[in-house]
Amino acid sequence: MRSLQAFEILESKAKCMRKEKKIALLAGFIFLAGAILPVYGQNTSPVELDLQAVPAFSEAQVINFVSLAFDGSGQGERMFNLALQNIVENSVSDIYIEYFVSSTRAGLIFESYQDLNTPFTIQPGQVVLANNNDLAASRLRGISHPVNYYGELTSAGRDLMNRLQGGSSLPADAYTITMNVYQHGTSETGGQFLTSSSATIGENLFDDDFSIFLLGPGDIPGSGVTIINQYPEFRWDGRLNQTYRLVVVKEVEGESPSALIESALSTNPSFEGGSANLLQFEHLDVLVNGTHFQYPPSGAQALQTGEQYYWQVFATLNTSSGEEILSSEIWSFILSDGSYAQGTNTGDFIEVDDELFALLAAILGESKAVELEENGFQLEAIEIEGSDLRGGPARSRLEDLLDKVREGSVKFTINP
Repeated sequence: MRSLQAFEILESKAKCMRKEKKIALLAGFIFLAGAILPVYGQNTSPVELDLQAVPAFSEAQVINFVSLAFDGSGQGERMFNLALQNIVENSVSDIYIEYFVSSTRAGLIFESYQDLNTPFTIQPGQVVLANNNDLAASRLRGISHPVNYYGELTSAGRDLMNRLQGGSSLPADAYTITMNVYQHGTSETGGQFLTSSSATIGENLFDDDFSIFLLGPGDIPGSGVTIINQYPEFRWDGRLNQTYRLVVVKEVEGESPSALIESALSTNPSFEGGSANLLQFEHLDVLVNGTHFQYPPSGAQALQTGEQYYWQVFATLNTSSGEEILSSEIWSFILSDGSYAQGTNTGDFIEVDDELFALLAAILGESKAVELEENGFQLEAIEIEGSDLRGGPARSRLEDLLDKVREGSVKFTINP
């Protein structure tokens, strides 16, 4: 069972060296970042060190804390590999490794040094291999005896862990580990520096929670929103530098919107401008680079007047635990020929209370809004970017617009 109590255990291990504490350790994180220390004399070093982050972590857009923890067997996700090779004709003895963890924003997070009682030797041409699991288990592949480390979180590291409590993923930052190789001791004890290597992750991480919010056309299923544009523009709010999958299906009696869209996802989408192998009820299935897409005259099945359609947007995220599919909610609309929507009672008007009057005043100006009110005007419907909104959906959209006016995010200019 995975645990996220890693750094508490790490502190305990650093201070008490109690190896009997086998509780899951967020060992991976301490190997993800490092203070950038001076690298010198590598052309005369008898050893070469190569440290590489595993692509699942170096290319991840989201790094889940669960992927940084050990499981019950003491193993976690493999996050990096290191290779240390003797490149001279003589054996190199009394070798020590130390590593430092830092992030661009927090600075030095963790520092660790090899125990002075566990030096090791590399024979001519020998390559010593390890990953984060090996180091956490005090082993190097090719070295017969345990190689132990001691270390602790810095004050900046403890502050960072306190801020992350309750979170589920690593915040966006550049996390780097720098591993240094010394001979005859560590940097703390005056050892001789031999070589160094670094690896970085986090450069592709999202800086905030990633969600997809639909903007138009339509609204939630059952809202009865109609549009008159046979080639509507689909718009949503999300990260700009992201590829999305947009799926549009036609209503089928007896089938739920989610079931129809799930069936459509079983086929391959097309890229913008291409053609997809569409199911009978599937009208559009396309990959979009951006947050809007104009319904095309080709490469999709034409929308039909009087039919109801459902649409949803998806994004595939690269996480440290594998691919994760993020989805929006499902919206619907009815393609109208310009007349009133099916089932709409044209005698149902939207009550213009103080809230809506304030919005009309912001849009039309106070004097014009008062004039309309005195003339007994009634609000029946609104049209926004080709969507004909009535009743509850219209009122909801107007209230959202009023909130934005009050926040100052939307302003209206009345031209004479």
